[in-house]
Amino acid sequence: MVLEFRLLGSFELHDGEQPVPLTAHKPRTLLALLLLHAGQLTPWHRLVDELWHSRPPRSAIPNLRTYVTELRRAVFHNSGQLATEPGGYRLRLGPELVDLVEFDRLCTEARHRHLDCDLVAAESAYTKALRLWRGPPLAGLHTGPVLAAAATVLAERRTGVAEDYFEVRLDLLGAGHGGGPELVADLRQHIAEFPLRERPRRQLMLALYRLGDVAGALAVYRAGCEEMRTSLGLDPDHELERLHAAILRRDPGLLRTAPPRFQIRPTHR
Repeated sequence: MVLEFRLLGSFELHDGEQPVPLTAHKPRTLLALLLLHAGQLTPWHRLVDELWHSRPPRSAIPNLRTYVTELRRAVFHNSGQLATEPGGYRLRLGPELVDLVEFDRLCTEARHRHLDCDLVAAESAYTKALRLWRGPPLAGLHTGPVLAAAATVLAERRTGVAEDYFEVRLDLLGAGHGGGPELVADLRQHIAEFPLRERPRRQLMLALYRLGDVAGALAVYRAGCEEMRTSLGLDPDHELERLHAAILRRDPGLLRTAPPRFQIRPTHR
């Protein structure tokens, strides 16, 4: 049996398409924390703090050992993947078995492809990475401070990666590869979810401008200014203002992705 571990949404274990039950919440929490640090040593004290929220019983370490033994038997079938080392435990898994590790790998690939000007391959890698997400990370767990903080960080990472993905699609649009209406729709949805983030507003303004909708781009700027002032009492950042000024003067340099940094190359196989 080859298990897959899913953290990017509800916390799940799968054997192919079949979920593997692990109902006791402390072993589930323990496994999630080990998976977040797969390949690294996870210290005992961090596990104890998470399982008992800094109020451990005197039996915490024996209980922790019991949970580890249970995981070794029920999940890893005593394969040696969950190892005891001085000071803690180390979980050894192939990167393809943990969706978070695969997400990180795909994002790294996408960034490298983007820097190499291979926009088609970058878009493909980002698409695969974001498809791994099924909802809020680590959902369904009884989280303590460590997992709660990790869930927040993961959600923020997903938001940043989504905006990196939009950047690649903007570059494709500027290189004449189309996809503009779909990009605009996705950006509008993203802004509705994160109305105070200025980067996607800039991206939406540029996408609309490249599609010939100057009035729409300017309307996005005005809406962003109003949102920032109403919610935070702040003016928009300088980058948003510079883009607004460039759109007002109909800067032709905004219409296409600037060579030679961004040029289409064949997708690597």
